[in-house]
Amino acid sequence: MSRVATAVGDTVPVAERFRVTQWLRLGAVFLVVLLHVAAPETLAPDDGQLLPWTFTFCAVAVAAEVLLRVIPRQVILIFSGMLLVDGIWLAYGAYLTGGTTSPLRYLMLLQLGAVALLASSRTGVKLALWYSLLLVTMRNATARGLLPETAPPHLSGYGSADQRLAIF
Repeated sequence: MSRVATAVGDTVPVAERFRVTQWLRLGAVFLVVLLHVAAPETLAPDDGQLLPWTFTFCAVAVAAEVLLRVIPRQVILIFSGMLLVDGIWLAYGAYLTGGTTSPLRYLMLLQLGAVALLASSRTGVKLALWYSLLLVTMRNATARGLLPETAPPHLSGYGSADQRLAIF
């Protein structure tokens, strides 16, 4: 039986928590690909960038898994780093598929719930702040003209984009 790194006071090894989050990542990627294939209109106005972005994220997740096997003592660093990468993938994916109207924002909520249960509630709060920072950054870049607007007019929702983001 292999030994896995555990922090003091943990009942479940951090490496096992990382593996569960890897399965959750795989499920999120599967859901995005399934939506892209079965109901592409739900991810409108994606212009073909979402799948390459998602597969790049998959490559990073696989690299993290390999890195964990090579240097298992760095499990906390790898686990934390991948949580940050998850946020970048989801925030940019949400931008690509409609910004403040994107259905991918709900994957963020799913991820936050899972992390709060797997890691800790404190990590969940930190991650919620990270996601908020990423979403606000994407919204500000769009508002300043650094990124083109991606919200389709027929999915505008209630209120302005800033109000929708604040409510979310």
